[in-house]
Formats: sequence, structure tokens, C-alpha cells
Amino acid sequence: RPTGRSGNAVTDATNYSNRHQFMASAILKKMNSFKQSHQLKGGIDLNYSEICRDYKRSGYQHYRLSGIPTTLVTFGGNGKYCGSMVDGAAYLQDRWTIAPWLVIEGGVRFDKDSILPEGILTPRVSLTMMPPWLPKTKFSAGIGLMPSPTHLGVFTRKFDQYSINTHF
Repeated sequence: RPTGRSGNAVTDATNYSNRHQFMASAILKKMNSFKQSHQLKGGIDLNYSEICRDYKRSGYQHYRLSGIPTTLVTFGGNGKYCGSMVDGAAYLQDRWTIAPWLVIEGGVRFDKDSILPEGILTPRVSLTMMPPWLPKTKFSAGIGLMPSPTHLGVFTRKFDQYSINTHF
């Protein structure tokens, strides 16, 4: 029968993570023509991420009501692992002022990391309208595809400890 400290809880865990980021952007001078204007903006984002873990898990047993053990679960592997990733993005957007009260912004963004084999190109567009016939009123709408960043913990999990089941 279990007594004292038992169960499948982590008995000792050390986590370390680190991230370095560099971002830069540039906004070009407005280009005016026929009461309209365009303003281009572009930028980059570079990141280095690292995660290190050291987990030590205790084993546990299942018992019948009579007290006889049915299953013993222990953990193999040392539970110590590290992983790192480099990812980057670049974007370009155009702010198009059609009239003093109507603005459309459109753009694209390219994301790529060192884990997944392919990058992804995603569009974005938004509209802002401040109708002169409705003072103190502003309408805004936008849509875009925003990919989730790659989670480094998912790709380092395979180096973690694994369970070993013994059935009686």
C-alpha cells in the first residue's frame, strides 16, 4: 500500500528559457497624388529562442482493493534536454488614404522558423472610415491571417522521460 511520498508527480524540475529579439522597421515618405496618398512601411523581426529542462519523476503503483499490486509505472531516460530555434519575419504594408475620411491598409507578412520546413505568407487588410456627415464617429474593420508561432516545447518533448509499465 502507498505510504509517504508517492504518485506520478515531478519530484524535481529545473526549467530555463531564453529569448533574444531584434526588430527594425522603416516608414517611407508619403506619396501624394490627386488628393490621395500612399505610405509604405516595412520591417523585419528576428528571434533566437532556447529552452532547457531537467525533470526527475517518481514512479507509482496501482493496487487492487485487496492490496495486491496490479501495475508499476516507472520512468526511463534522464529527463534532461535542451532545444533552440531561430525564427524571423518580414512585412510590407501600404496605407492608402483615399479621402481625408477614408483609409485602407493592406499588407503581407512572411514568417519562417528553423523547425518547420516551409515559411508562410499571410495577407492583412483593414478599412477605417470617419464620415464627415457623422461627426465624432469612426468605423474600423480588418481581417488577416495570423499564424501561431511554433512552440518549442512541443518539439523537445520527445527528449523527455518516458513511462515504463509493468503489469502483475
